[in-house]
Amino acid sequence: MSNKPLDPVLIATGTNENYNPVNVEFPLPVKSYAAVIEPIWYYAAAAGGITDTNPVTLAPAVTGKRNFICSLQMMNGANTTTEVVVMSGETVLWRDNLVAQSGQVHVELQVNFGNPLPSGVGEALTFKCLTTAAKVYVNAQGYIG
Repeated sequence: MSNKPLDPVLIATGTNENYNPVNVEFPLPVKSYAAVIEPIWYYAAAAGGITDTNPVTLAPAVTGKRNFICSLQMMNGANTTTEVVVMSGETVLWRDNLVAQSGQVHVELQVNFGNPLPSGVGEALTFKCLTTAAKVYVNAQGYIG
């Protein structure tokens, strides 16, 4: 195959001798989404859930870098509604109210951030319940950039 660039007009009219539909070469390799935003981090809920108001580290601080959170999944397994926050240092980046379970029905909240929430440079991302007596299970996914 020649190193001449492919001309889409000549390809459409069938007159480009460099076009081979079986062996089309691209100038750049195709990369997966994960390869673009590596390194990726994941946080899985601790056994028993979060039952106090102490912050939980979703992604540890990385010198000179930011952590970005792309999505969260949360469920409250207690009969107490709680307010929850995602923080960078002492700054609240996101806040919501997580309802109590109703009998044996557990309500799971799925949050996908279209624009990932960034931590401050060199700051950890943390998750915190603002009410005791809740039993919150949180899972989170993001990347370092």
